[in-house]
Amino acid sequence: MKPTPPSITQFWGYWPTGDWGPFTFYTSHRRKVTVAYPRAPPKEPPSWKQRFVQQDFKFAAEAWTMLPNTTKAKWKLAAKQAHLTISGFNFWMYVQLRHDTAAARTVQRQSGVDLGF
Repeated sequence: MKPTPPSITQFWGYWPTGDWGPFTFYTSHRRKVTVAYPRAPPKEPPSWKQRFVQQDFKFAAEAWTMLPNTTKAKWKLAAKQAHLTISGFNFWMYVQLRHDTAAARTVQRQSGVDLGF
């Protein structure tokens, strides 16, 4: 029997995705419907490459938490001023994980906010 998602999903927005409680959600853009199924544990443990990427994400997020509030505010303001569709934190993560300093310099130039690049 296919489980039905809780009715609260209608309040989440247009395209709910991800895990919530005992369900995993995704939105079928073709059928314009939210689909839910029981959350299942992975069948195999993560590979060494997956663990490496997980650690990379962890270190980048920890580096963000250690930044001074003024620096965080600059990244947030730069993302807003450059009309990015992501937050300052997400832009920080992108630059750190991809080592894309060119993108940081471009946003710095477009926004007029000094990001240190």
